[in-house]
Formats: sequence, C-alpha cells, structure tokens
Amino acid sequence: PENPNFQGGYINAGSGASLDIRSSTFRDGYALRGGAIYAISGKSLHIENSRFEHNRSLLEGGVIELQSLNRFDMRGMNYFINNESPKGSSILLYSLQHFTVLGTSYFSSSLQASMLECNEVETIEATGLVFSRPSGSIETENSVPLSLPPTIPNNFESRQYAESLVRDEYLREKSLDLWNKYRRQFSVVEQSEGGLPSSERANSYLTSAWTIHNSQSITITHSRFSGLSAHDGAGLYIDSLTAKNRDLSKHQVTIRSSIFEYCIAKSQGAGLLSQNNPSLALSNNVFVMNEVTGGVAISCPNPPCTSVIENSIFLGNVASHSGAAIKWDDITPQIDHATVSFRNNLAFYGSNVSGVPHTILHLPSSIRYSNSVDPCIISDDDHWNNSTQWSFGCHAERTDDDNDTISPVLLDEFRSGAEVDHDLNFGVIDRYGQVIRTNEGQEMQLVADSRFPKVVMQNNRRVTHYGVCNFKGVRITAPPNQSFVADVATSI
Repeated sequence: PENPNFQGGYINAGSGASLDIRSSTFRDGYALRGGAIYAISGKSLHIENSRFEHNRSLLEGGVIELQSLNRFDMRGMNYFINNESPKGSSILLYSLQHFTVLGTSYFSSSLQASMLECNEVETIEATGLVFSRPSGSIETENSVPLSLPPTIPNNFESRQYAESLVRDEYLREKSLDLWNKYRRQFSVVEQSEGGLPSSERANSYLTSAWTIHNSQSITITHSRFSGLSAHDGAGLYIDSLTAKNRDLSKHQVTIRSSIFEYCIAKSQGAGLLSQNNPSLALSNNVFVMNEVTGGVAISCPNPPCTSVIENSIFLGNVASHSGAAIKWDDITPQIDHATVSFRNNLAFYGSNVSGVPHTILHLPSSIRYSNSVDPCIISDDDHWNNSTQWSFGCHAERTDDDNDTISPVLLDEFRSGAEVDHDLNFGVIDRYGQVIRTNEGQEMQLVADSRFPKVVMQNNRRVTHYGVCNFKGVRITAPPNQSFVADVATSI
C-alpha cells in the first residue's frame, strides 16, 4: 500500500514473543513502523547471519523497531544495506534491558537518519559494528557489499595501525592536501569568523550513524565508523542529558579498539560526541582525518562527569574553529599524555586539544599571534615522515591547573603621566598553556590594585584580538617614587 497503517512489513510480534532469525534475507519490506520486523513487550529477538536490504518504514525503524523487550542479540555476519526511515533507518530500540552484538554487523545507508538508534537501553555490549555511507554502488550480482571498511582484528593496536597509515603513500598525499587547503584558508579568513567556513559536505546529513540516549552501561569494541557526515557526532553520539534518576555508580561508557575515520560534522565531534556521560573511557582508539569539528567532543553541562582518554592516536584531524583532535568544555578530561599521540591535527585554536579559559598570562612579544594557522603547527613532508613527532604541541607557557593568577610583569623606569611605549601583551590561556585564539572581542582592562588608590590609568581598556590584548599606549599617573601593582581584569 502507498500509506501502510500496520507495523512490521514481514513480522509483527506481540506480548511475550521470542524471535529467532538465522541465515535469512529480508528485502523490500514496507510498513508504518518496522519495515521488516516490529515487536513490542516481547521477550527477545535473536538475529544471526542475515541480510536486510531496501526495507522501508514511513515513521520509525526502517528494518526493525523494538519496544520494551528484555533482550536483543545479533551474532555472526549481518548486513543492513540501503534501508530507509526518517528515524532509525535500520534499527530503532526503545526501553530494552540488553542489546548485544557479537561478530560483524555492517550498516550502510545514504539517508540523513541515524542507522542505529538506542533509547533507554539499559545495557549495550557491541563488538564488530561497521558504519559507512556508500560512495557508489555497494552491491554486486551476488549482493555482496563493496566499499565497506574492513573489520578490526582482535589483536588491533592503534599505534601500529597509525604508523601503517603514515607509510601509506595515498593517505599521506591526501592528508597533506587537506592540511594545505585548510592552512591556506586560515591565512585569508575574515577576522570575525574566528576560523574556517564550515564544509558544505557537513550539511549533507543531519543525524549520527549511531545515536545512544540514556543508557546506563555501554561497551563498544572493535568497531569502525567510516566516511560519515552529520550536524553533530557523525560517527557516534552518546548522551544521558535527560536520564531519569541517574545512578552514577552504574553508569559507564567504554569505547576501545575502534576506528573513527573520514567523518564530517558541522557543529561538534565529527567522530564522537559525548554529552553529560558521568563516566567515559576511551582506550586504544584511532581518530584519523575527521573534518570540520575534529575527532572527539566532550561536553558535561550537568556534572559530575569523568572522562579518561588513553593509548589512542589522533592523526590528521581538522577543525574549522577549535579542537581538531579533542574538544571539551565544562569538565577537564583526563588525557594520558604518555600514551595518547597527536600528529598533523589542525585548528585555528587547539590543534590537538581545546578547552576553556583558565587564566590570563603575560605573553612575550616575540610570539606572533595573528589570523593564521595555529603557530604551534608545522606542515611539511619532514613533519609527516618523522615518526618521532608524536607530540602534544607547543604552548605559550605551561600552566598549573590550580594556579589562577596572572604571571607578574615588572614595568620599571616609568615617568608619571607617561604611556607604555612597547608591546605589553596578555592572553586568555587554557589549562594547556595555549592562547585561546578563538576568543575575539573580549574586553580586558588594566587597573591599579585597590591598595593604590592614587594610581590612575587612562586609555586602559582593550579587546582581545585572537585571544590577545596589547596594552601599549596605556597612560599611567602615580605619586613620585611609588611602586604599585596593576591587575588585568576581564569578564571571563
């Protein structure tokens, strides 16, 4: 029918049902919900070594929609190819107790909707999921998918994989081309933009390939997110923003031995976006050449939240604004700098890691802060080829996490009424000692300490230019032979 009013194009399972589907093919199913399978208030669904192609639903669950089941298992080799629905183009889950994936399950769709959407699934344990957007035909005469990214072996090591990418001549050339394109744009972009124009490709899709809302325990291993596009979290988007009665002791998100590659997002986290998850652990992962908003974005508007990143590689990621590899706000993530490696990532601010304002620092006039690529970044063949260049980047000056004071500067031999006749730069600094170059137009004021009421400063207001204020030209009037202390005040 043109407008079906039924659920489940092939199977509609009611209360108490248990389904076991093995070595089957579901093609061209069509329904209002659950293009192939719909189940509500059942016991379980088991899928093994099956294919789901060109199924469609008008509302939700292009292939499968499940509500209030105890368990959903996928085992063996499964394919979800070119299925359609406005929400959950392949699978949509509501209020399940357990969702388990073992083996390999491929998801590929050219639609804007998420391919897999989980809502209030208590426990998720997934190994061997592969998500991709088709670049062309992905079927042969025998209906075997082509151009899908390979699965990840059980002995996967992120560093070995990253080094193999560095040796790959095609990838090396592609990465350097991307690097140089963005570097050129940085040098000509308008000041008011604070970075690069967003990629037009990021507008192609709206929703993450896999979205997870309000789950308690999530473990994802040996999975791959390749060539995906979305507004936020193109590869994977996990949040517990609206979870009711969160039991923080049970909440855990673990992602390990997985690859996020060639993803594009317009707003946050091209590879992964984590929002308000009380406990996040990332280990032995690779984030390679994710674009416009970088590899990982971590946000925690409703703390407490703890995020740990270790033994991972960030290679060739690009952000149009800030945080090409890792971007966080609200709560500082724990990054093991001894085991986390960064290489050839690029952003206007925070090519490797971007955070939030931490302190104000006096900056040496020898450091040039301008509308260009991050001054810490070097892009040339030597940088790419030198395997020892796994570094965190460079800093204006390393800051202590517990020190919120302004570094002291001695200004001597001033005559009362004279002007500061040389560059006197102060910058808004993050916890890594990086100037927050995206902070544009923030007002700062050089003022005398309250202990010195007779000291008067004129022409003492400035606004930040790429995160820096220059107080050259400030006029100072003070009693003769009196030393005094001045402060830099800001509304941050």
